[in-house]
Amino acid sequence: MIVDYIDDYFQFSQIDVPGAGFTDARGVNSGSEIVGGYCKSTNCGEVTDHGFQLDTKGNSTTIDFPGAVATLVNGINDNGDMAGDYYFSQGPITGWLRKGATFITIAPPGSLATDVASINNLGVIVGTFLDSSHHSHGFKYVNGVYTVIDHPNATLTTADGIDDEGEIVGRYQRPDGRNFGYIAK
Repeated sequence: MIVDYIDDYFQFSQIDVPGAGFTDARGVNSGSEIVGGYCKSTNCGEVTDHGFQLDTKGNSTTIDFPGAVATLVNGINDNGDMAGDYYFSQGPITGWLRKGATFITIAPPGSLATDVASINNLGVIVGTFLDSSHHSHGFKYVNGVYTVIDHPNATLTTADGIDDEGEIVGRYQRPDGRNFGYIAK
């Protein structure tokens, strides 16, 4: 990666998957491995069709959920486990976990669509799903067990990040339409 800007606070380096018209970096682990998504076309707008992993030497690897038309990698932990989203040409967005070369579909019971947001170093995943009534709920996934995360008195809840202590951050919306962030411990 080439440093392309330095100011008083940050050193910026451009991330560009070779041959991509659009690159979106989404996650990084403590070993500086970066994941995200890219689109090969210059006309794709802000939509990715392939996931990627970029190692510390600048080598990129395409990550595609088998048979999917679009894949996005949202997080990577220090073990190299990745989590993200995919969709087929017909159907909703669905979450996934990849341990080694094995993909596992992540879809809480009753979900119409699932967005996996983050994975911690213990392999715990958080994300958001849409139920059959079109309400959004946060969720936590640990070893095949799903826990729904709903902020009390909220009309929607998301789960967008988790640390190694199990603290979950996200957003909730009250019935009056106001949105607030939260941390759940």
